[in-house]
Amino acid sequence: MKLLLAGISGYGAYYMKLLTGFADLSENPLCGVVDPYPENSPWLPWLREHNVPVYPSLEAFYGKNSADLVFLATPIALHKPQILEAIAHGSHVLCEKPLTARIQEALELRNGRDSFGKKLGVGFQWSFCHTMQALKKDILAGVFGRPISFSTFISWKRDDAYYDPKGWKGKAYDREKGWYLDSVATNATAHYLHGLLFLLGDTMTSSAMPEYVEGSVYRARPIESFDTVFLRGEYKGCRLLYTATHVGEVNENPTFRLCFENGEVIFGDSTGQTVVARFHDGREIVYGKPQTDEENAQKILRMIQCVKEDEAPACSVETILPHLAICNGIFDRFPIAGFPAELVEREESPASLHVKGLYEEARRCYEEGLLPDEAGCSWSVPSLRFSPGEITSFSGKRFLPAEEQE
Repeated sequence: MKLLLAGISGYGAYYMKLLTGFADLSENPLCGVVDPYPENSPWLPWLREHNVPVYPSLEAFYGKNSADLVFLATPIALHKPQILEAIAHGSHVLCEKPLTARIQEALELRNGRDSFGKKLGVGFQWSFCHTMQALKKDILAGVFGRPISFSTFISWKRDDAYYDPKGWKGKAYDREKGWYLDSVATNATAHYLHGLLFLLGDTMTSSAMPEYVEGSVYRARPIESFDTVFLRGEYKGCRLLYTATHVGEVNENPTFRLCFENGEVIFGDSTGQTVVARFHDGREIVYGKPQTDEENAQKILRMIQCVKEDEAPACSVETILPHLAICNGIFDRFPIAGFPAELVEREESPASLHVKGLYEEARRCYEEGLLPDEAGCSWSVPSLRFSPGEITSFSGKRFLPAEEQE
């Protein structure tokens, strides 16, 4: 099977690490890479040493070559046209998340995929890894009984360099490059929100679409989007809670807690980076560590297997639609509230900032299942509610320049 990687810098460099470290490139050769600026990649010497041709564009590649499976690790705005170009040339695709910024574009890609009869996977690696696959099989088999609540808490600090104004972090829209809708929920902590939805899905390749979600979003930084989110929802009687921030005082590994009638599944806190199930009768199941390189590589290995054996990807367009619908709904329907200036404090080495008291209050919301206005947080705004299943398009009018709002 012939493989192609588009994007070899940034996260594309990590794809190179996974491909060279875990994929059998003698059986599945890397027949080329695509990048308009290959000199920026630390992998260029390796590519030259192994005689892997470098192309400036997909068009240039397909003019001389072909690929069975394409991995896309390119900027968000390029995903849709590159996927359509790849499948039109007979390639299956694994696209790094997010698939698209807007849900209507994801639906167009689903139609294009079906028209050409190709497979289109999305790189939410938790959906592919051994740890989460084994856990979901047990959930669906009823090992834990009825799900009661699925919750996650993330306090991952991001410094000033992360929000470099020359880049796209924290941006919603760019007049030249299109939609990004980058935020704490769509980028760095997206795996944890999607992970909750995936684990609660009714099949091994589906995610739960909550009947409703409610909450509020905030920002401490001068960005277009938000750096803090509090969200609560429900699916078939199971409560969902997602609390995430990039501007808390504390930087720590994410945690989640899945509560069932027979016990709970924990990641983080007392279990470190290991997923552990603890039953009320004292039994315990250790599922493993989902965030290792080997586990992250499963999206590549399983996608190769899907193509060879004509199987459905663990994470497809359909799988990511609930997450995308929620994020589009937030951007379209939730106002972005600013934290009070007197609570925002600067940090040095590295240059960054945090909101005084935010970590403690966010952690309390997570532990007690509350939203900020219910918890009486001084900076809170009223929570709003919408039904993600009703989100089929994103307008984003408030993020557009005045001349583009017609």
